[in-house]
Amino acid sequence: FFSSFASHRLKSVHYISSNGVVPQDAAEFAETDEVTDWRVLEDGYAQTKFVGEKLCKAASSRGLPTSVLRPGNMGPTADGAWNKSDFVYLVVHGCLDLGMVPTDAPWRFDLTPVDFAAGAIMELVCNNPGGVLGQTMHVQTRHAPVEAALLFEWVAAAAAAEGVAMRRVTLRELKEALAAAASADSPMGAASVVTRLHAGLESFEP
Repeated sequence: FFSSFASHRLKSVHYISSNGVVPQDAAEFAETDEVTDWRVLEDGYAQTKFVGEKLCKAASSRGLPTSVLRPGNMGPTADGAWNKSDFVYLVVHGCLDLGMVPTDAPWRFDLTPVDFAAGAIMELVCNNPGGVLGQTMHVQTRHAPVEAALLFEWVAAAAAAEGVAMRRVTLRELKEALAAAASADSPMGAASVVTRLHAGLESFEP
């Protein structure tokens, strides 16, 4: 495998970063904007992407052709396949398991279909490398993030279409139900979606 890279021909590096490097309090963040202080990023994932981008910039300054591509949060494919560790997947699935949706969750969901992001990256890297090298590009939906209240109404409507009624509750009530469902003595305690959502809900930053 590595022998294919052992040549004198200069190789390009296309780094898949994330819009997680954008500070959460930034009202706008252009492709030409840069984060200069990693301490404004609140989690380790964003900080590692920050370091990766800085390494690409350093490599570029030494003559290596590089690009930085920043996808948004990935949503499901056209056929519904989804990362089952993604928070949005867990919260939608968890609400369906509990039979309730929160009406006052303060979240906003940024979702980019993974098919779109993958296709855009392949087009840029394979068919137009000259147009992307030396650039930082955002690869995400142009639509505004979806408010949680609207997303959960979609979930409730989809459930109703299948004959399942969803209770409207407060976020506090949802958390209490989630804690009870995830407890060891609950019949739902072994449900991996519920237990994983319970474990990660408090640390979620929309």
